Amino acid sequence: MCGRSAANAEVRQHDRVTTELERLANDYELAEAAFLAVVREHASRVALAERAHAVAEVSDSYNKEAYRKLHAGEEEAWMALDNLTDLTEALCELWSDLAQAYSA
Repeated sequence: MCGRSAANAEVRQHDRVTTELERLANDYELAEAAFLAVVREHASRVALAERAHAVAEVSDSYNKEAYRKLHAGEEEAWMALDNLTDLTEALCELWSDLAQAYSA
């Protein structure tokens, strides 16, 4: 039973981590959609800056979690996480730059 319990615990841990990455991906999608809604409304530069900063914060959290998972060393997920971190890092930099540009 001990081996089965350990395996079940590992599956639950994997599910929690996947769920956390999925939650952060969803948070990013929602923040990005909110930014695009503000763009469609022809909002002020201040409103655009606020939304861009919000997306930048969410994308930074998503990026950090993806890198944390990558460095945690789950070998079966390494390639997917490496690809994910490439994308989240680019998104993080993009939104940071956009936020700074709208704030200038």
